[in-house]
Amino acid sequence: MKIGELVKQNRLRFTCAVALEVLGQLCVAVGNYIIGFILDLLVKRETSRFYLVLAVFFVLYIGGYVLISFAEYLYIVQVQEYVHQLRRKTVDYYYQNHETVAEMQSHLTNDFQMLFDNFTQPLFVFFDSALAVVFSAYALVTMHWILLVTTVLLSVMFLYLPSIFSKKYQERTLIFSNMNTAYLTSIKNWLGGLAEIQRYDARHKLVEVLEKRSKKLEGSLVTRQVSAIEINFINGFMSIFCQVVLDVVTGTLILAGTISIGKLVAVGQFSSTIFNSLVMLSNYLEQIKSTKPLNEKVAAALADPPKDVCTDEELTSFDHLQTTGLSFSYDHGETINYPDLKIKVGEKILLTGDSGTGKSTLLKVLAGELKATTGNIAFYDHDDRKIDISLKAMHYVPQDPVLFPVSIAENITMFKPKLDDKVGEYLQKVDLAKDIAKFPKGQDTVIDVEELNVSGGQRQKIVLARAELNQSDFILIDEATAAVDQDSTKRILKNLLKTNATIIFIGHNFTNEMVDMFDRQIVLSK
Repeated sequence: MKIGELVKQNRLRFTCAVALEVLGQLCVAVGNYIIGFILDLLVKRETSRFYLVLAVFFVLYIGGYVLISFAEYLYIVQVQEYVHQLRRKTVDYYYQNHETVAEMQSHLTNDFQMLFDNFTQPLFVFFDSALAVVFSAYALVTMHWILLVTTVLLSVMFLYLPSIFSKKYQERTLIFSNMNTAYLTSIKNWLGGLAEIQRYDARHKLVEVLEKRSKKLEGSLVTRQVSAIEINFINGFMSIFCQVVLDVVTGTLILAGTISIGKLVAVGQFSSTIFNSLVMLSNYLEQIKSTKPLNEKVAAALADPPKDVCTDEELTSFDHLQTTGLSFSYDHGETINYPDLKIKVGEKILLTGDSGTGKSTLLKVLAGELKATTGNIAFYDHDDRKIDISLKAMHYVPQDPVLFPVSIAENITMFKPKLDDKVGEYLQKVDLAKDIAKFPKGQDTVIDVEELNVSGGQRQKIVLARAELNQSDFILIDEATAAVDQDSTKRILKNLLKTNATIIFIGHNFTNEMVDMFDRQIVLSK
């Protein structure tokens, strides 16, 4: 988050918020100043002037806080619009770049909330407190220069001490953010297999893992709060000490006959305002500074995302894909080395091999879902010149179909209205039309992603229809017919393999007839 970008969000609104805040603080400062006159008039028993000045005091005080409140409202609206823009940019970034879901969730929820609580919101309070200090200090110098000098000296000492804890506070803020990301990752990894955990009664392990992560997250939050408490304690102590010192100096000036006794109340009001505001300035300055590492972390994800797309010209010039020295290492240490592959445009490849040979992993690497540990994936044109095509040109159909909580038709067209008229045709091609016809709402039936109101085979057919309808030129299919009966699989393959698309299809237990439908078979082995 950057202050300049926050201002640019709506310059007029921001300017109005600043102007109202300045005017509001000025009204409050003038109100505090005339408190001294009110006490002097009371001592002199000038009743009529006393009530008149008292009325002015109330108007200034109430009016000032109304203006400040409205300024804060305008600022909050400004911040919310800015945060909305940042969230949109963050979604764009993750749309273009393959990052973990947990990291995206952490950015969109925890990180933005922390920046709102510890950066943008404190900015307003910081400005509000700074104005209060400036106006109060000016009022003191009009009473006596010694009051201002005393205030400045105390303020320097006041602001220096909390800075000792600043670096530690910054470090603990970043640690908390990273722990939150790790916690979300654990939730995703373990709750994704909740059904299996329930089936094998492994609740104890789920609780053990999540409790371990939760304790680390809670511990990082506690240590961060300890730093905040330390800073607050020092600020509170210094505020009381400084006010007492200033009151002693004011009392000395009154005894010397330099200022009137009414000024004692005004000075007390201003000293309270100054040192309480300095507490706010110090606390919020440390909060703002503590977000620097987190701000830098988020800023990296808010940079303009790369245009990771392929053009029609690139696709038309594509002749073949070649992999060299490709390998992938899993977290548990196992490494799979793949043979060098050359796949020509339009080829229909059946990919087979024993379990554990990395078939699904290979497709994910080719699709850009995973990054290879070693090796290269290159595209070449008809003249055998390397061309730049994004791996996202691949249409990847995973083993576990991904559906959205919208209609069956929208899941197939992927929200392209111009394709609506072709949905029926492609339902026929994947042998799904008869099943859909039995649904009360047909292809307008909304998918329930929680309860799964369509079978596993129907889900696989829907994503296959999606791939075909959207005319993907390079399709990677991971056992997308595993839950489909053999006769339907044959019909689906017949329609799918007669297209011009380049296809790599992971198959299991295919008959010789189905194997023969492909141009060739690649068998992976350990």
